[in-house]
Amino acid sequence: MVHQPAWKALRAEFPTLAHWTYLDVARKTVAPRCQERALQEYTRDVYENAGADAWAAGNVAATRATLAQLLGAKPSEIAFTKNTTEGLNIAAHAFDLRPGDNIVLTNMEHPANVWVWKHWEAKGVEIRYAQHRNSRLPLSAFEEQIDERTRVVSTAYVTYGNGYRVNVPELGRLCRERGIRLGQHRDQPGSGQPPGQRAGPAHQLGVAQRSGPVQHRGGVRSGHRDRPNPLHHTLAHVRAVPAGGEPSDLGAFG
Repeated sequence: MVHQPAWKALRAEFPTLAHWTYLDVARKTVAPRCQERALQEYTRDVYENAGADAWAAGNVAATRATLAQLLGAKPSEIAFTKNTTEGLNIAAHAFDLRPGDNIVLTNMEHPANVWVWKHWEAKGVEIRYAQHRNSRLPLSAFEEQIDERTRVVSTAYVTYGNGYRVNVPELGRLCRERGIRLGQHRDQPGSGQPPGQRAGPAHQLGVAQRSGPVQHRGGVRSGHRDRPNPLHHTLAHVRAVPAGGEPSDLGAFG
């Protein structure tokens, strides 16, 4: 059962809202009081205890478990990167693509989700762009760009320019039917599903916490244990996911 948030208490956590109606959270966030308290406690521990608690591996594991619960994942499916771009960059370099394959993005993407894929063009992989219809991206916009050589579709869940929400479940079904890897990044909405519910049908999931309560923190979430994952071993190599973790598809959040 999902409980209604205590909106008054949540609003009180953000002093900025007493002076501003602030909507630009996709570009830079305003910090809540709990973040200030956490940073003060972290710094105090570094000063007084040489970081015995602040740098403890157990805290990393506990944070990973908390995020896994929020995203409906397993702790072994969570790894940390510094931001969305780094997570997407790891993912984009890990696919086994061949000359003649293609990747479908959209013409409403943040540049960060374009440039991480551009290196494939030098290897003979085509980058295609689903074209918006009056600033909207219906399923047909993706369908007209997808063919038998499409290997990856990557899109924002909510576009950063105008806030349009892509129908990811519908797009996910299309990709699954055609054996295509689907990537999404959630810079704007963060976790858009109730706690504990798996975050949609994507093989990559990006959640940018600069738009939430913690700035400049990120990671990689992997899911879908029914398909072998060419990206899992890349993450194990960079120690982002335990080497003994369960193979699955990759997601990035930053």
